[in-house]
Amino acid sequence: MENIKAFLLDMDGVVTNTESQYEAFWDRLKDKYGLKMDDFKHRVKGKRLKDIVSEFFSFLPIEKQKNVANDIRTYELEEMVYTPINGVLEFVKSLKKSKYKTALVTGSLRIRAQKAMKDIGLTDYFDILITADDVTKGKPDPECFRMGAEKLGVLPSECIVFEDAFNGIESAKLAGVEKIVGIMTNYSKEELTKVATIAIPDFDGLTIEDVLLKIK
Repeated sequence: MENIKAFLLDMDGVVTNTESQYEAFWDRLKDKYGLKMDDFKHRVKGKRLKDIVSEFFSFLPIEKQKNVANDIRTYELEEMVYTPINGVLEFVKSLKKSKYKTALVTGSLRIRAQKAMKDIGLTDYFDILITADDVTKGKPDPECFRMGAEKLGVLPSECIVFEDAFNGIESAKLAGVEKIVGIMTNYSKEELTKVATIAIPDFDGLTIEDVLLKIK
């Protein structure tokens, strides 16, 4: 597709294989602080740390809210193990050699995104990183994807977004992105194709040409 100029990828569940670790952690965090919400681990996907605390733990005293934030930061930076989604290393490296611009667009703090990329061997493979430090509102607000497109010098309609979470897909759509690839990390093909252009299990054997053909 000649009008596509950039590829924008979410991090957790798209580039890094962290979702199963997160789900177990969110369950522990919910129980520790007395949050009564059965679907918390699904509602939290794609959200920034500060939004997680303000949206879900506002019933706690301020000091306890600070403890929640500290628990999340400690887990993400010191305990979580970062491994790549199947096939993503080869795919991102092929993008680096291509004519297409790239961005990692994540609701995580920059320090965590940089650590994750270092751990999986993708430091400097994305043209830009858009993180929680760069935006005033997190997903599903469209600010992050709009900013990614703007910093790359392209229109949102000239981008392909790779997302695994409904919050992220909504964010991309609101930003004006028309082509969205859903990664089946958390949801089935049937669920994702209701909101994304196409759905794929991972990047195994995937080429840039494959993507461009599939999203026509």
